[in-house]
Amino acid sequence: MKWIREVLTVQEVGMMMACCRRSFAGKRNRALIYVQYRCVLRISEALHLMPKDYRKEQHCLLIRNGKGGKSRTVHVPEDARRELDHWLQYRGDLGPKAPIFCTPEGAHLDKTNCNKTYKMLANKAGIDKRIHTHQMRYSGASHMFRKGVRMDLIQGQLGHTKVTTTGIYLLELDPTERLNELENTKW
Repeated sequence: MKWIREVLTVQEVGMMMACCRRSFAGKRNRALIYVQYRCVLRISEALHLMPKDYRKEQHCLLIRNGKGGKSRTVHVPEDARRELDHWLQYRGDLGPKAPIFCTPEGAHLDKTNCNKTYKMLANKAGIDKRIHTHQMRYSGASHMFRKGVRMDLIQGQLGHTKVTTTGIYLLELDPTERLNELENTKW
């Protein structure tokens, strides 16, 4: 059975972040959701980010070993930078081996636990959709497209080799709403 790729609304993403507590884990989860959503990252890419991968002055993140072992640089929008900066300041220096999104001891997070956390936050927020971490990537890409961001820029953020792959990806997310717009797009 193939699942329908449900996209969260901007309000639903905000509701999930609002359910994050003011604890270490809550602040981390809020920043993780925001960065994953706004930078359209795979959860594995977000969880492997190291502080040295954040290029604050250039407003970007270096994604090392994305899908297929490819690396890329992604733009970090201003609102996501604020959230990331706030998190990094709160998190403090946990040593050179601690990823950006980590436990209080500086250990790596597990993507299965992140999936459980996202589901729990969505449940708290009253969101009645099948929730998973990759949904933040879907939702971020769909929202970028709806705002009129150029297809090649979305392609770069997603890390797709071909812009046609990005078009197919977006078409699968919004088949009825975006079909005409995608069909009229010059690749």
